[in-house]
Amino acid sequence: MTRPGTLFTTVERRNRVDNVRSCLAAATQAIPDDYYLLPIQGGDPAYRERTYCYELYHQMKAHWPPELRNAGYDLGGEVDKAGHRWFTHRTLRGKKPDLLVHDPGNMKKNLVIIEVKAVTAAGPQIRSDLQKLTAFCGRGKYSRGFYLVYGDKRLQFDRILRKSVELAGQDRSIDLSQIDLYWHARPGLAVQLVPWPPRANQLWRDKG
Repeated sequence: MTRPGTLFTTVERRNRVDNVRSCLAAATQAIPDDYYLLPIQGGDPAYRERTYCYELYHQMKAHWPPELRNAGYDLGGEVDKAGHRWFTHRTLRGKKPDLLVHDPGNMKKNLVIIEVKAVTAAGPQIRSDLQKLTAFCGRGKYSRGFYLVYGDKRLQFDRILRKSVELAGQDRSIDLSQIDLYWHARPGLAVQLVPWPPRANQLWRDKG
């Protein structure tokens, strides 16, 4: 039996997800250096997720494709689902995704959930993000989850990739087959889609 959110139900819906991918690429390429790595007086520059996310939201709105606009899709930042009758399950209750692409008020047009983390993210943060992405793509009926990791440290990014796969093998509430991993390696570059290892997408079914 196919779980909700695992497959796109129409070609149109799949095309709209691709529109979000294109928008994300253009938006990340346009993020200035100081929003990517925040300068600190008297100290070393630092990754600040909120600063990056606010600028990502701004750039995505600036590059919003007409295909999404004409289809009624909008971008929401840290949308509070409190009181929403479809989001009362423990896996969804109290969760505020970094970004949502949806048509507010129309559950049939929940499209993409985006979670953002710097390459310095710790294991519990990674687990929480992957659980949230999986829950929104399942019970929340979003078509796809995007996990966007930013930071120029390749070894740290690889650590997050490995940790994600490890967690998926342990945790029944994480399903990587519904999640795309993106890496924003440095300012001026667009994000790149990084495939999960071949076995990763099978982990959820093996845990069943």
